[in-house]
Amino acid sequence: MTDGGARMDRRTRTDRVLGVALLLLGAVVAWESRKFVVGFPADPVGPRALPLFAAALLAVVGLRVLFRPERDPRWPDGASRIRLGLATGALFAYPVLLPVIGFIVTTGTVVLCLSVLFGGPVLRSSLAAFLFAGGLHLLFVHALGVPLPVGTVFTAPLGGG
Repeated sequence: MTDGGARMDRRTRTDRVLGVALLLLGAVVAWESRKFVVGFPADPVGPRALPLFAAALLAVVGLRVLFRPERDPRWPDGASRIRLGLATGALFAYPVLLPVIGFIVTTGTVVLCLSVLFGGPVLRSSLAAFLFAGGLHLLFVHALGVPLPVGTVFTAPLGGG
């Protein structure tokens, strides 16, 4: 009977570590949101609302995973791990590429990559990804008046001088 408890503890240890990590990440996000200050009253909630919401969500999920771990967690197979790693890489590349190649190209490319990684057909995924990126651009720039990056590649002077 003690052996079964030891096996159960080993199986749930990863969930508990993840729960603590999510709680710590939520605390860091909440702490960093204190730095968000706008010099004029942009809206009644202010710029801290989204990061504080994300911090609260991380904390709730972290507590859930910490105190109610899975009894028999299943890890993804090798191909799924590779797809998840590539998807994570695409999401980390997004803010790096955004100012360089602009909103439409970056968003369309990342959405296309994610779609293809998870089994979407390339042609239809390409069409949908760039229609999505263009639609978001129209919504933000023309309907909401939020400027989005065009990309330094497209605004640099030709000829280098």
